[in-house]
Amino acid sequence: MADPEWRTKVSPEGETRKRVCRFTDLDGKARTFDMHARFIPGVGRIHFRLVPEERTIRLAHIGSKTRPGL
Repeated sequence: MADPEWRTKVSPEGETRKRVCRFTDLDGKARTFDMHARFIPGVGRIHFRLVPEERTIRLAHIGSKTRPGL
């Protein structure tokens, strides 16, 4: 499946930041939700992952930029 055409800027996190993008998925497994869209003003992020087999996305975090240890 090709990546969707987004109406806003969507990009993956860099390799060094992927470690702070792990969240518990609906099935209880920890997964990397490294795709993100920004919302402004400020440092807001919407973190998600693509679920191609369902042709959907799964949201993990809506809020401030994720930081290590939080």
